[in-house]
Amino acid sequence: MTQPISVVIPVYNGVTQLDFTGPHQFLSRTPDLNVRVAPLGPRVAEMVQLGLEYAPQPPFESGRPDTAPAEVLEAVNARTAAAFAERRVRIDAWAAAHRVGQHA
Repeated sequence: MTQPISVVIPVYNGVTQLDFTGPHQFLSRTPDLNVRVAPLGPRVAEMVQLGLEYAPQPPFESGRPDTAPAEVLEAVNARTAAAFAERRVRIDAWAAAHRVGQHA
């Protein structure tokens, strides 16, 4: 059995009810997801914004790699590198187990 995926919904100054409630209702009903709410400070909010590449308007100009502050971009890249590597291993293992003529 795999561990549930953790999802954190950030609550920050300027967040709207729809920004928070819609994703929370959807994700909290999804199997194998652990949904939490966290109040993610300006730096964490910028990191979330960049991670989602969410760039409609301020509060932060961190929604794209080309506009995010260098330290925020570096922090997001460092965090996602390990997650991407782990996903690659899991995908490769699944693919190997499901090749034609092979069984796990």
